[in-house]
Amino acid sequence: MAYWQATGWSADGEASTPHQTQETAEAAWWEVLGVTESATDAEVRLAYKRGMALCHPDRVAHLSADMQALANRQAQILNAALADYEAQAHKHPS
Repeated sequence: MAYWQATGWSADGEASTPHQTQETAEAAWWEVLGVTESATDAEVRLAYKRGMALCHPDRVAHLSADMQALANRQAQILNAALADYEAQAHKHPS
């Protein structure tokens, strides 16, 4: 599942209706970021940066409070995915 599908954002950066599901809540870091489990560090970090560019508080400040809350949740999901990746990479360095 790609990041956009898991989080309720479209590939063009527009937020869609939030749909947090059990599957999304338990998605692996690579699914959240839309990369493969064997992605390189550069690929993982680029996917993270692209996702954060869409939901950064400065980017959504002009939107409604509901949309800002959705963007904040997406940022939390991305941050958790990156933290999971970094923890795994630290345990199993290449």
